[in-house]
Formats: sequence, structure tokens, C-alpha cells
Amino acid sequence: MLGQLGLMSRTASKAMLFVILMVSASVTPMVGSASASDTILLSLDTPHIVMQGGDSTNATLTIENNGSSIENYNISLETDDLSDVWHINLVNNTTSSVIPTQSTSVDLVIVLDIGALPSDSGSFVVNVSEQDGDLYSTMTAYVTVEPSYASSLAFNSMNGPLQQMYAGTSANYTIDVNNDGNAPDTILLDVDAEPDLASFWANHTNNTNNQNNNSIVDVPENILMYGNTLISNNNVNVMLADIFDSVGEHNSTIANTGISGYDLPMHLNDINTSGNVWNTSLRDSGHTWDLVVFHDQSQTPGYPRSNSEWIESKDAGIELANIIESEGSEVMLMMTWGFRNGDSLNPMLYSNFTNMQERLEDGYTDYHDNMTTPTRDVWIAPVGLAYENVYYRVMDDGGTPSLPGNTFYELYDSNGREPSLTGSYLAACVLYASMTGNASVETNDTIALSAALKLELQQAADDTVFNQTSDIEYPWQQSSSPSIMSQSRTIPPGWNLVFADQELSNMPAGSTSQTTIQVSIPSDAAPGFYGFNLFSASTNGNTSNSYTFVVEVLAENNLSFSFLDQDSDFIPGQISTTSIQVTNTGNSELDLNWQLEVTSGPCVVQLIDAMTNDLSPGASENIGFTLDVDSTATKSDECVLSLDGEGMYGDYSYDAEAYEFNIGIDELIVFELYSPTAGVIELTPQNPEQYEIRVYNNGSELVEFFLDIDDDSPLSTSLISSSSVNVSAGGIGVWTLVTDIANGFVGAYSQGFTSTYSDSSSTSTVDFDIQPVANFSMSGPLDG
Repeated sequence: MLGQLGLMSRTASKAMLFVILMVSASVTPMVGSASASDTILLSLDTPHIVMQGGDSTNATLTIENNGSSIENYNISLETDDLSDVWHINLVNNTTSSVIPTQSTSVDLVIVLDIGALPSDSGSFVVNVSEQDGDLYSTMTAYVTVEPSYASSLAFNSMNGPLQQMYAGTSANYTIDVNNDGNAPDTILLDVDAEPDLASFWANHTNNTNNQNNNSIVDVPENILMYGNTLISNNNVNVMLADIFDSVGEHNSTIANTGISGYDLPMHLNDINTSGNVWNTSLRDSGHTWDLVVFHDQSQTPGYPRSNSEWIESKDAGIELANIIESEGSEVMLMMTWGFRNGDSLNPMLYSNFTNMQERLEDGYTDYHDNMTTPTRDVWIAPVGLAYENVYYRVMDDGGTPSLPGNTFYELYDSNGREPSLTGSYLAACVLYASMTGNASVETNDTIALSAALKLELQQAADDTVFNQTSDIEYPWQQSSSPSIMSQSRTIPPGWNLVFADQELSNMPAGSTSQTTIQVSIPSDAAPGFYGFNLFSASTNGNTSNSYTFVVEVLAENNLSFSFLDQDSDFIPGQISTTSIQVTNTGNSELDLNWQLEVTSGPCVVQLIDAMTNDLSPGASENIGFTLDVDSTATKSDECVLSLDGEGMYGDYSYDAEAYEFNIGIDELIVFELYSPTAGVIELTPQNPEQYEIRVYNNGSELVEFFLDIDDDSPLSTSLISSSSVNVSAGGIGVWTLVTDIANGFVGAYSQGFTSTYSDSSSTSTVDFDIQPVANFSMSGPLDG
């Protein structure tokens, strides 16, 4: 009904303007008027000609001979008082041989210049006289420039309608708004949705028909509210009832509020608890509730949709809507507001007010869409968006919203989260406008705030509800079926595009005004091109026009590298397989081609796979390669490697900064004990044999070797030389030893040797053949 009223008001407005233009053209009647002789009768087939600029038409003048003789006539036009935009010419200036009682006709060609204005309307005079006499007649004709209404937009900022921005940034761009019509007009602006002309005229009707603050407004009779300190602080329910009472007949507004942090699942539990005041207020109070208002805990609506708390609140909201519907009432969600400086407990999600407000808006929209069914409406009161409206008004005035001394700052109490009296009053005004469809500026409540501040808050609330939330459906706009809000706009989640001025009032014909559009991009926006339709609508012409605006979100490519295999052994003369971990720390997916080279050191490298495809932001990939260390390398060497990558993402290219890292060469430990003595050493007891044991150092370093002598045989072996030898890489070390054995042993025996270095050992054995020794004695007689 409001939409129909708006259209009726619009039509009436246009008709009135048209009549005014006609009357202003002349105070004479609108039919053509003739004068002088009654023997020359004049008429025009179109005595009042209405045209638009750039058009042309013909009119036919009829001349009737009302005399008694055949006549020739001269015809002329008087156009001196007519605007130069009119060009009126006769096809013929004379007629001849017009028989009495007969008539003749002459055509007039009428052309109206492009750019003509309604103020160029006027009249001209047609003169017809007898060629051979003094008789004449005149006729006045009227020409009117028909009002035309049109609007357009043009980008005034550098680079025109294609702008480049980075994710997580905001920017303001200047827009030229053109009144392309020939009459004053009010132009409405919106993004990705045609401006709601019906609501404009409905609001226009409301604002013009209820100016005395004494007329009765149809307000809800009973409102029940469930919330926490966001309502109980300053008693928003009492404020709302006060506003209702100032304009209409209202019964009661009751609030059931919990402590700070009370959320939808808690309200559901209390409503389902027999005897709980939450339960009895809804079911046993004797009231029939027009609307039941809920809001969630302050942070939950903006959490990721996979978050358990968000899911619990969404499910509780659905169940609450079911319960309220069964009680014959409807749910209105009170969209809450972001904290003044963001949320320090959730800095990644809520880094500042605007970021937090965007996420809360998306969250309440998703609650709404989940709670709405084909037979059930769920409404939203956009209190948080009114806070945002005040925020941007402060910015537009050159202020800093987060600093003291402005209205936005004063919406909060000292903790920057809960509402002050000012913030609560703004919430009450938004609830009033959302519930009734009437402007809060027309109310006269008793809240203890200054008149100037009240007016500022009322205007912000009304502007939010009536001008800036065409994507939200309100109870007073109720259609035949519920709407899913998130399907009515194409702005991606997290984005915010808003005109600083969504209504430019009374723009002169042909004029241009400038406004700005603020564009905010979420930090997780993927690189690419994003297109938006910027709409302008003529309120008088009931027409709209769109202009395509494209934002290119630039890729911010970056990679981090880690070589995590330093603890592995890289041995001279050996080939090792290892890898570098690469993490995409940018915001775009990348396909990467790799080049790996040794900038210094005794190594040769080879990539296992020189390509990495589809590396998503935040993802990591191991780049495998083989490392061949030269056999002559030592542990004092190191190899310096450089990994370079070239990336692509669609049409974007990225040259990664080369990653240099060092690989330390480890020691090659290879050695062998060896006895140079060929065969078996013959050993006669008590006659020691000297021989050598050698160590061959096939490793990479100078090593001090020690020789250990096994002691598990009857052989007696000792070193003649030092117990240690220092042997360079590829060199030989020699120990000199001597072995003996006691009498009484004959046959084969072995002496074992061991040398240990680091964790490696080598053994060698020397074999001995123990020779028999004659052993007898003689003794003579003792007496000699």
C-alpha cells in the first residue's frame, strides 16, 4: 500500500508541475483565441502544442471565409515574445481564391531545440488578413516545453570507472551526478540495486502529511524484547515506549534481558524452561505480541559460518522463530553494532569498527535468511547500520570517529562496546522507524537529550531505514511472500560500497553535482576484477540509469622460504635428496616455475620438479632437489644455493625474490686398518717380532687415529711407536709394534687390532705361528 501511495504521489506531483507550466505560459485560456473581423474565422488543429526538446511537429491552420466574396489572404506569425528555442515557420505565407463559406489550410512547422527548459514555454500569434482590404483576424497559440527527467553518473576520479585497489583497503572516489532533464529533480543513488522510488514517495508522503506531531500514528500495541545489556543499559524498551506514546496509542513494551554476553541459545533455553519469566512473558502474560525482538551476543554473528558458536546461535534463532510463530507473533532481529575501535579479543576478525560492522551485518543477514520460511517473515532493525551511518557522517565532516568530541564516539559508554544514552536513543529511533515506517523526526518523546542531538540521531536513524537499506524488507512494506535478503544484491560478502549522499535534492535542470562513493575491500578478497552497477534514479521521472564501476583487486604476491633439512648429512662424494618449504603468504593462487642454482661451493644441484601449480594463499609446498657434493669437499666447505621462482595467476605475473641459503658440508669418514706383513709371522717364544699396522684414511679430513690392541690371546703385544697417528685425507698412518709369547705355547695364534673414529671402527688381525722350542736339562751325579 505504501508503494501505491508513493506512486500516486509521484503522479500527482508531475501533473501539478505540468499544470503550473501551462498556466504560467499565459493567463489567457488554453484554447486558441481569435480577434478582429468575424469574416475571417481561424482555428488550429492543435491550439496547445506540448513538445520535448529536440522534437518537431506540424500544426494545421484552417482559414474559413465567412464573408460574401472570394478572398486572397496573407498569413504571418508574431513570435517576438517567444523563447529563441522555438522555431515556427509557415509552409505558405499566402492563400488565394477562397470561396465564401469555404476554407483553406496552411501548415506550420514547429521545431524545439535540444536543451529547452519548461520555462521556455510561451505563445505566439497567427495573423491572417485580406490582401485587398483592411480586414484581418488573429489567433494566439500556446507552446509548452514538456518536462523531461533523466539522470546519469560519470566517474570524476583518475582512471575513470576502472580503479585499482588492494585487499583490506578503503578509498573514496568522486562521482559526477548529472540531472540530464530539463526540470529540477531529486536524484537517488544506490549500488547494485535500483533506488526504491516507491519508498521515497511513501516517505515523502509521510513527511509531508504528519508535521504537527499531534496526529495519531498507527504503532504496534505490544512489543516484547529479549536481549542483554545492549537493551537493559539505559532501558531501550522504555525509550521505545516513550517514542510510541508521543505519536500514537501504545499498550506496552516489555524487555527480558540477561547479563552482558547473553546470546540466542540462552534465550531459547529460558523460553523453554517452565516458570521462567522468559517463558511466562511470551506465553502467559495475557498479551498478544505484535513483534518479538531478539539480538545475539555482540561478537557471535560475525564469526565464520563453521564456528560452533555461530552455528548454535543460528540454530537457536530458527527454533526461536518457530516458537514465536506458534504463538502468533513475528520476530524482529535487532542488528547490533561493531565496537568503537574493533575487538581486541578477535583482532583478526574485528580489526576496527567498519570491519566488525560489515561482518555483523552479514551475520544478521544470514540469521534472517535461515529463520525465514516461505510462510514466515523475519524482520531486521538495522541499528548497527545506523551506527555506521553516524560513523561516516563524522568522517565526511573531516572528523576522526574513534577520537572524543564527535557524535559517533559518544554513542558508546566508556568501554567502547556498550551503548551510552545517546547510542541507546539511536537504537530506539531505528526500532521505531523499522516497526512503523514512520520517521522518528516527527516524534516528540521525553528522553533527556538536547533537541539538536535528538534531531541528529533521528535523521541518522530515518536515513538508514528509509534511504540506505533498500535490501532490507520491513513490516510496513510487507509483500505477499517473504524475501531472502542476500539474494537481492550482488555485492560480495565483506565488501562495502556506499554513496556519501544517497539523495541529491532539487538539482537544477542540466546541472551536475558531485558526491563520493566509499569502497572498502575485505582483507581476504581474491585478486581480480569486480564489477558493480551504480544506479541513479529520477524521482520525478520515475526512471533509473546505471553506470558500471569496476574495481581491480591487485595481487599482493609474496612467498616465504624455509630450508628445514640442515640437520641431514651432506657427505662429499654422495648424492642427497632434500627440499625447500615454500609458503604462499600472498593473497592469490600461484603457478610457479623454479630455477635452482649453486652460487658457490663444491656442489651440483638438480630440481626434482621445476613447477608448482595451484599454490593457494596460506598453503605450503616442498620443492624437492638433489644435492651432489664433490668428493674432494671437506667439512670446512659450504654450498650457497639460490632458488628463484616466476609465478603466474591469470593475467598477473610475479617474480619472486631469490631465496639464498647455505648447506654445510659434513665429514666423510672412511678408513681401514691393514697389516702389510704377508702371510703368517713365525714367532719363537721369548724372541719378540717387530711389524707394522697401517691405517688408510679414505675420508675427507685430517684425522688422529688411535690403535687399540686386543688382549684376548696369550700373545704379548705393545706399541713401539706413538699410540696415535695423524693422517691426512687420502694418507696412510703407521704404527710399529712388537709381539712376544711366553714359553709353553706352540701353534697358530692371532693378534687383533681396532681403531675407532667418530662412530666408525675398523679391525685388522695379524697371524702368528709359534715355533716349538727344545726344552730339556742334564744333571750329573751329585758326588761328581
